[in-house]
Amino acid sequence: MKTTTEFFNFQAPLYDAYQRSCVPKYEEMIQTVAHFLRRVLSPDENLRVVDLGCGTGNTTVEMAKLLPDASFICVDASGEMLSAVQSKLGGVAVEFHRVDVEEDGWEDQWTDLSFHAVVSVLVLEHLPFDSYRRVLSRVHKLLSAGGWFISVESFSSDLNQQLYFDEMAKWEERALAAGVIPREWLAEMSALSAEKERHYFASSDEKRQWWIEAGFANVEIVWQYYCVAALVGRKP
Repeated sequence: MKTTTEFFNFQAPLYDAYQRSCVPKYEEMIQTVAHFLRRVLSPDENLRVVDLGCGTGNTTVEMAKLLPDASFICVDASGEMLSAVQSKLGGVAVEFHRVDVEEDGWEDQWTDLSFHAVVSVLVLEHLPFDSYRRVLSRVHKLLSAGGWFISVESFSSDLNQQLYFDEMAKWEERALAAGVIPREWLAEMSALSAEKERHYFASSDEKRQWWIEAGFANVEIVWQYYCVAALVGRKP
């Protein structure tokens, strides 16, 4: 993920403004993650949750609202993102780890394997398929029995992708008109994205099968907007 990480280091200062104003249904997708976990996890437990590819911590913030007694592990390959997230999680029990999930053995630093959930929002689509499947196995290893993995990511679909990206372009134009993000910054970000950012799209059926092969049960889509969906699975 080295080149993609370079892109996110650049994006970090305006990441929140861009995500909230230019990514369709962004608020809904991160709230879906938090509400799903509140439904499937027992609040009586000493909950431990990993935010894998935490960005600036928006998903962790939403989870902490609904799971105030939980402790969180925020993991990201971007040092700039981790610097941003630390400023917004005061009062939350959280650890920060700079990790490239494509590297071997990153999960071995946690030996107790007692995480109740791992979440990942708009991250795993940046992994080549062989790396994606290795991450599935590592996440499965980290979870305690009965633990949940939820990943929001984009899936291949010609029509749905076209509809989603057309809508995103409209959102970007509205954000520019409102002065939410500078036009020069968006142009530079778009050029850098084309050069550095990598995406690997597979169908939801393919990925569901990969999850099952990695050992997950109850693998289902619990939320979807065009080509972006939240896939969940439980470690038996």
